[in-house]
Amino acid sequence: MLQSINNAKSLGIKDNKIFELFDKRGLGSTYNELTSGQFKPFYPSKKIIERFDDLASEIDIRSVFDQAESTINKMENSMYRLNLYDDWNIDLQDFLPDSDPQGQSALPPTPMPNQQVVQTAAIPAAGVMNQGLTPTENALLSEEEKQIKLRSRGLA
Repeated sequence: MLQSINNAKSLGIKDNKIFELFDKRGLGSTYNELTSGQFKPFYPSKKIIERFDDLASEIDIRSVFDQAESTINKMENSMYRLNLYDDWNIDLQDFLPDSDPQGQSALPPTPMPNQQVVQTAAIPAAGVMNQGLTPTENALLSEEEKQIKLRSRGLA
């Protein structure tokens, strides 16, 4: 917007004429802020935030705005101090979540299972498996299906 104002001035349109155009639209204070170099970052209105909430509730998820709000606030706070006449040194990476796995806490080392527990678990308990089939499989499967099941387990 400031660039458009400056372009109008370079074409010979006077400051007061440009201000009148802004003022007619109720933007006189915006004109003054722009020409003084003040930058006001965009922040979603209450209606927009409510719409995010409505859409989220329709599909039973958490609002996307709620998930992004802290990042949006950080961006707004960082940009609020910017001046339109200065060079901007904004890096989007400063606001994105850390995608570096080293930045995340590592899981604790997983201990190896006790060999005695592993060996005894491999031995089927009496009555649980009857020659490779569970009691339920023995009761419900036909003889042909039992053979297929045993073959799939490498026992037939």
